[in-house]
Amino acid sequence: MHIQLTQGEPPMKLKSKAAKITAVAALGIGATILGSGTAFAGSNGQQIMFQDDLHVANSIELIGYNQAGVQVSHCVNTPGYQTWVGGYWWGGWVSVYAHAGSNCTGNQTDAFTAYIPFSQSGDWTTVSDTTGTS
Repeated sequence: MHIQLTQGEPPMKLKSKAAKITAVAALGIGATILGSGTAFAGSNGQQIMFQDDLHVANSIELIGYNQAGVQVSHCVNTPGYQTWVGGYWWGGWVSVYAHAGSNCTGNQTDAFTAYIPFSQSGDWTTVSDTTGTS
């Protein structure tokens, strides 16, 4: 959007143009957020924080349903005790397969399922290899 200002314009006219620019920008940002398909705080699926209590996973594969009800899978390396798997929203039963190697290679060292609530007060659900259902 291009607004041309003329020299000597009254201050009220400048404020009016600035308000219009701000309103158009806010509408554009709002439309982008609403149209992105991202779940909002605890309302339609959760992100997973994996906790490797058994210390046997160098990577995990998650298979389950996302916030749109589509079955998806995702592999993530688990370099430490806790791994935050952000940007993926899960809901319902999720299968977790732990692998000895990175990038979901090597021997499968563990397999279990975990229930991820569709709705809760926060965005993160902890999934542990000792509290999942084998």
